[in-house]
Amino acid sequence: MMLALLLVSLPSFAQDATITKISGPVFVRAEGAAKDIAAKGGEELLYGDAVRTGKGGSAHLLIGERGAVLVREIPPSSSRAIPKTRPCASPSGSS
Repeated sequence: MMLALLLVSLPSFAQDATITKISGPVFVRAEGAAKDIAAKGGEELLYGDAVRTGKGGSAHLLIGERGAVLVREIPPSSSRAIPKTRPCASPSGSS
């Protein structure tokens, strides 16, 4: 399974994020581009760009001066489902 991160929630600056470290197959697609390009590390990402990892791949992204994101493959064997929750009991005396 591949995981992609799309930089959509960041304010647009000259550079929104930088790929600081990669391991395995990592790809970048600039906003509006027709195809992915293999990442080498050091790429500067802008609002709307996408990062995708292949099998066993991971990428460390630095966002601004203090934010960081790890993008990596999530194998099906380690996926987790969100558990169903039970309705909250109503407070005493209410219906």
